[in-house]
Amino acid sequence: MSYLAYSIKVRAVLLLILAAPIALELYTEAPSCGHGTVLEGRQCVLEGWQDEWKEILMNLNYDNSIIMVEEGDHVRMRFNSSKDSDHFLPKTFTLSAFDISTKIPVEGEYTVDFVADKAGEFQYSSTGLCKVEIAGGNTVIVDCSIFCGEIGNARTGTIIVEPVILNDLDESNRSK
Repeated sequence: MSYLAYSIKVRAVLLLILAAPIALELYTEAPSCGHGTVLEGRQCVLEGWQDEWKEILMNLNYDNSIIMVEEGDHVRMRFNSSKDSDHFLPKTFTLSAFDISTKIPVEGEYTVDFVADKAGEFQYSSTGLCKVEIAGGNTVIVDCSIFCGEIGNARTGTIIVEPVILNDLDESNRSK
């Protein structure tokens, strides 16, 4: 084997060793799951919760969506871009008020769980790609800013957590 052929093979192997972890996203930050949640595999789930969920289908096709929940709700946001999305495919989701920042796989289902433990209006954001049908019935996934003219490839919205109002009987029992 000539020196040149050997040198090319060595460079190719080094490139694979250095590029593979990046391509496999091994050097990415771990998602932040929020208060009272843990990372199981690639999903954030509540610790020890066995009761009912307030399940929300996260359709991010439109900007400035409003989601309403009550304080104390155990919220499960379900993302299923390949099934539920007409156009926008989220790749990230951030809800800073509840310490949630996570990547979302473009294909398949993904859930984000959290406890709505504080009342108020909280902004969320999502970055992603666009799904576009082209002539011939094919679908392609593209950068929104290039194909659609959207700036930022992002969606934003508001989660409104309504406060729980205790009646007089509940108030008197709490003071005991």
